[in-house]
Amino acid sequence: MELRIFELKSPKLKIEILNLGGIIRKIETPDKNGIFENVVLGYENIEEYYKNPDYLGSLIGRTSGRIQNGEFILNDRKYTLAKNDGNNNLHGGSKGFNKVFWEVLNYTESSILLSYTSGDGEEGYPGTAEIEVEYRIENEDELIVEYKAVSDKDTLLDLTQHSYFNLSGNYKRTSLEHDLKIPSDSFVEIDESGMITDVIKNVKGSPFDFNTIKNIGKNIDPEDKQIQNASGAYDHAFILNNSQNIELYDKISGRKMTVNTDAPAVIFYNSTKMGENMLLTGGINSRRFLGACLETQHIPNAVNFSGFKVPVLKKNDIYRSKTVFKFSIM
Repeated sequence: MELRIFELKSPKLKIEILNLGGIIRKIETPDKNGIFENVVLGYENIEEYYKNPDYLGSLIGRTSGRIQNGEFILNDRKYTLAKNDGNNNLHGGSKGFNKVFWEVLNYTESSILLSYTSGDGEEGYPGTAEIEVEYRIENEDELIVEYKAVSDKDTLLDLTQHSYFNLSGNYKRTSLEHDLKIPSDSFVEIDESGMITDVIKNVKGSPFDFNTIKNIGKNIDPEDKQIQNASGAYDHAFILNNSQNIELYDKISGRKMTVNTDAPAVIFYNSTKMGENMLLTGGINSRRFLGACLETQHIPNAVNFSGFKVPVLKKNDIYRSKTVFKFSIM
């Protein structure tokens, strides 16, 4: 299939989406002076998306995050997954949804409906899963990402969007200079390898308390063990409080992004392990901390723990999830 770019438009948003990986390559939106600039990380050369080691802008599936040892048990049967992150399965495997071509079922100026069929046993996951993802612009300044799926067998399914946001516009500043609010009373610890554990910690009094808006960089405590385990910043699952918005700000440009989701958690990852010197749009080199991911999903590896909701899609049930990214001026 030919790699193509599709553009969605409104008076306040210009978005580029690829049929490869359902990737968001650009989101252009105005600053406080009305100047349109790109606010997500994307490659200058679209051929780089065939590699895309940092999952820039990708749709992620069948599952999001790491599954420890690439194994899980479902309905008393053990499944072994593709191992593409050491001994673990990461973001669906060696050829996750980020690496496949999606069929375009419908395309208008303000929306695109993508479809992909993931076969039984693909990357080790059971069941043939029919996936649909719609990107659409509403109210001129909202990007809606809506997921739908059905499987002919019980399977694990947990989809997310892996865009790296940088509201400064055209990468003028890093994620460390952004301000963030995450409505969450608890986060899940990771071990020294970056693998999520089953230890839930209260955010109060820690660098993980974003219940009030805080500067990301100034909030980092380099002596905090969890900060150290995430290579010097954040790569953690926050358990979301009900019906509240995640908010990201860049004070200089005046841009604000509000994220609303029906998912139970968000992974906040501010590109601590991003590869350097990849050429991004506008001729800027990639580097650590350049963008902030807010991946709305379930707790990764929940299938191997007790106490977390496991994202099992039952045979012939319909999976639905929705996340809204709203762009505005402070």
